[in-house]
Amino acid sequence: MARSKSPYDFLKEHIRGIYFPLHYGKPEPVQMSLSRSAFQNRPFEAVVKIVSHIQAGRGPLRAMTYLAENSAGLEEVRPLYDEEGTLLRPEDFERKLSEMPKPDRKDGRQMAHIVVSFPKAARMTAEKTERFMEKYLEPFAERGFKYVYCSHVHQSAVHGHVLLCETNGRERLRFGKKELMMMRQHQVEVGKAFGLNMRASYCNEREIDIIGTKAKPKRKTLLERQVPEWSKRRKTEASRHWPFGITPEPKRYDINETAQRTLDEWARHFTEPERAKQLFIEMFAENSRTAFWYAKNNARVFGETATPRPPSFPTSKTFKLTAAEIARIRPEKSITIRQGQERSIER
Repeated sequence: MARSKSPYDFLKEHIRGIYFPLHYGKPEPVQMSLSRSAFQNRPFEAVVKIVSHIQAGRGPLRAMTYLAENSAGLEEVRPLYDEEGTLLRPEDFERKLSEMPKPDRKDGRQMAHIVVSFPKAARMTAEKTERFMEKYLEPFAERGFKYVYCSHVHQSAVHGHVLLCETNGRERLRFGKKELMMMRQHQVEVGKAFGLNMRASYCNEREIDIIGTKAKPKRKTLLERQVPEWSKRRKTEASRHWPFGITPEPKRYDINETAQRTLDEWARHFTEPERAKQLFIEMFAENSRTAFWYAKNNARVFGETATPRPPSFPTSKTFKLTAAEIARIRPEKSITIRQGQERSIER
């Protein structure tokens, strides 16, 4: 009796190829090339996002209500905290909003909605996230900015929400690519105090362009070539402070009375006189001719001015510093001075 043909026999007769019988069962586990401990030791990427800019009106109240009521996995109403660490309940929202500065225009931006995220592997609890956000937002509180924050959970990952007023009545914040990168770097620094190994590398400048070839190095600006140390100080300040239109506290130098009077008269035309004085003195100590030229022709290098060109400005005749004063301003450049002898520095 002839054996009936199986489907495999039909395939062998009509279709060329190699066929494997099907086996059903549990597959062998795939060996990972990276161990679990090695994966956990890798730094997490810092993530800070600007969700939206909220206009004045009912928008801020709706945003605060959203933060309090929309969090998966936590209690129905989340407590919000303000810049002083005060706990806010829903009945406190309107009172808190009345204390916050309003924009100049009726439909102007009042708040920025910011999210600070953490990966699940960071094992951040809601309470730990709230303490992190309190520390993270301290630079804004020190400059008088109002805000509220809380912790949320999404897909088992905890993150922090912030509603930050974009003005404190005197200064206004900016949120560009540079500012976002600084916020991520700040998240890395704060994370160290909480035992988090993080990095902010998404926006770092690369030397490789999009087609894979080595890009040309960026050419230094004229100001960087004229006063390299002065420019380097400004970059260092930008990396340590928050560049949202907020400048660091100005440093005051002890100089002679004649030079101080000249500087006071010139700096009063700036919105931040003390900051302008500091920048001019530091530039003068490195290259006096460059400092005089910018004070006369491009004063905005030293800060915002009421007029494009201040009516009075320092010159080599009205502003002089001694070698000892220069040495105090530029400690990295030691200047040898004979005892009892001081001389004016003019270049």
